[in-house]
Amino acid sequence: MKRHWRLGGTGGGLHSSPGLCEGPPGSADRETPVAQKKKKKKKKKKTKKKKKKKKERKKEKKKKKKKKKKKEEEKEEEKEEEKEEEEEKKRKMKKKKNKKKKKKRKKKKEEEEMKMKKKKKKKKKKKKRKKEEEEEEEKKKKKRKKKEEEEKKKKKKPRGCLGWHCSKK
Repeated sequence: MKRHWRLGGTGGGLHSSPGLCEGPPGSADRETPVAQKKKKKKKKKKTKKKKKKKKERKKEKKKKKKKKKKKEEEKEEEKEEEKEEEEEKKRKMKKKKNKKKKKKRKKKKEEEEMKMKKKKKKKKKKKKRKKEEEEEEEKKKKKRKKKEEEEKKKKKKPRGCLGWHCSKK
């Protein structure tokens, strides 16, 4: 069995020959061809395992990175979608507002037009009434004039004498 160099190199087993495992690693005692061979072999085995582990770690890292990237992309996509939804909402609200404004404007315009029409009608009615009144006044004036003229004529016309002594009867 192999014994550690600190416990004294000769312990039987693989390294039973003296001097093979004496001294700390890297010392001159240890660098015999057999020990080197064994060391190399062991190193190879170790590196193979290490390489495998390294590869696995790398693979896992890559996987994690990919997952993270995917997650980030999904998050970004979600953000984008949310933004679009918000914009759509804003657009709809704006449209609604504009529609409301348009309706209000239309109503106002119609009301204004109605007012104007009413005003015009009133004016027309007033004018008509004024005209009718003037015509009535004119008629009255004419009638009065006629009456006056007739009265004048009557006054001018000599009336027959009413006395018993008058010859004009």
